[in-house]
Amino acid sequence: MSWLHLVNLVAGASLGMTWLFFVVAARRGLNSMPELAREEYAVPEGAVLRKVSILVPARNEQEMIEHSVRSLLAIDYPNYELIVVNDRSEDRTGDILDRLRVEVGERLVVIHIHELPADWLGKTHAMWKATQQATGE
Repeated sequence: MSWLHLVNLVAGASLGMTWLFFVVAARRGLNSMPELAREEYAVPEGAVLRKVSILVPARNEQEMIEHSVRSLLAIDYPNYELIVVNDRSEDRTGDILDRLRVEVGERLVVIHIHELPADWLGKTHAMWKATQQATGE
């Protein structure tokens, strides 16, 4: 066995032991974390909750957009709006968003961008358009 093979063997074993140490440490940490009951973080009665705007840029996301939007709409915070920007999608993303908008109502705002203005990048422009519609604090 050459010295290069021995160095590689020692380095690989050290790396493996380090990885194993961190996996075991993470597992122990997860087991020691207490589970929170919903009552522990419930909103006190009469509390004023600020409106929150959730902004989502989307381009060519037909495979995941419906699941993503439904997940965000399932948030149990009572005072928020979800603004999804269809940023020049070439697939069915826009159609899916329009269907969801009709289904869920005004909590979902859908913005369609058909052209990118000069001197803009896609995602930054989509987020800028979303902030123009946002009514959250």
